[in-house]
Amino acid sequence: METSLAQQVPSSYAGRGRCTIGTRQEIGLALLVMLLALLAILPAGPAAIPPGDTGTETQGMDLAALSGAHRILLGLPIELNTAAAGDLQAIPGIGPALSKRITDYRLLQGGFSRWQDLTEVKGIGPKRLALMRPYLSLPVSKEP
Repeated sequence: METSLAQQVPSSYAGRGRCTIGTRQEIGLALLVMLLALLAILPAGPAAIPPGDTGTETQGMDLAALSGAHRILLGLPIELNTAAAGDLQAIPGIGPALSKRITDYRLLQGGFSRWQDLTEVKGIGPKRLALMRPYLSLPVSKEP
């Protein structure tokens, strides 16, 4: 006597294509392990670059010509005083309107000399500044 496929499959796998609780837990655990492994090999944020270093002198490559999105993908900061509005939009939390206000303020004031100057731009407070700062660089002040 032949047995049907349903009789051959263990009952824990029955359910018309749906996963049972045990199977979901195993899949969830596998996904968690893969995520933790991925997080272990990825850097925790933008690459650490000394203050004032715009990252343009890297083994003879001209990184200054890179767009803001490419710089962020490479872990390089965007120079606040020279970035175009489109480059600033690559920073999380900065859209077209805010990038325009930043570039307008920079044009009127002659640039940013300290981080706190950014809080003068409408829409940037201490919290947003803290979120933006890892993606930006300012020239090092030569005054004591």
